[in-house]
Amino acid sequence: LNFLLTKKKFPFVAKEDQGKFVLEAEEGKEYEMKEAAEIVKKYILKGDLPPLPEDVAKSDDPAVKALIEARDKALLYDVKDRASARDVANILDKAVSKLAQK
Repeated sequence: LNFLLTKKKFPFVAKEDQGKFVLEAEEGKEYEMKEAAEIVKKYILKGDLPPLPEDVAKSDDPAVKALIEARDKALLYDVKDRASARDVANILDKAVSKLAQK
């Protein structure tokens, strides 16, 4: 399981191992599902998301930038701030329109 798209640091990587979801810390510690859920919850509540691959995070491609913007807005924890499905569709529609003009 690979995470995509964010600018913030996340101290571990999610993966599936022998049918279990685990998070692997940079130091190599693995967190079991229950512990992982608590850790992920803590980071989500703070607004931290898993990191993007560096080439994606630094991309100048307008399509990639639109996907990052849509993802970041859709994954905000606070429902008052979080983009709706319609908002995400509008972000992507706007990006497609701009790309089509080029």
